[in-house]
Amino acid sequence: MKIAIATAATAVWIGVACVCSASALPESLRSAPLQIVGRCDSCSSRWEGGSIYSYCEVSVLRVVRGAPQADTVVVRQRGGVVDGLAQKVSHVTLVEPGGEYLLFLHQDDSGSWSPLSKGVHSVVETPDLGEEVDGRPLDEVIRDLGGDR
Repeated sequence: MKIAIATAATAVWIGVACVCSASALPESLRSAPLQIVGRCDSCSSRWEGGSIYSYCEVSVLRVVRGAPQADTVVVRQRGGVVDGLAQKVSHVTLVEPGGEYLLFLHQDDSGSWSPLSKGVHSVVETPDLGEEVDGRPLDEVIRDLGGDR
């Protein structure tokens, strides 16, 4: 009986530790110069130097860090569809029209705002917790990032 209780307690502890560490964002994202919650209004894609890039207009709903120059930012990402030809970059979540996202952005070599690696997180509306990001309440994630002080 004692072994079963100890095993169960250890399993719960490991589960809690996994949930806590999975919810923590890497420092590379925390230091992104522009962190916003936004809604993608439209996207278009085009060829640039042998690769397809998508340009998405994103309405800024909340600013977590940084100072966007307008209420809308253009987000540039590798990948998209041009003339029926699709190009997908592995491990890249493309921003799509109608979606809401927590974005961690930097200015790339072209001067456009681009997500950092793993810098696109979908905001999902849930009946229990409201808006969530990666299974955590959006407001909690923003507070952890130092926003909404």
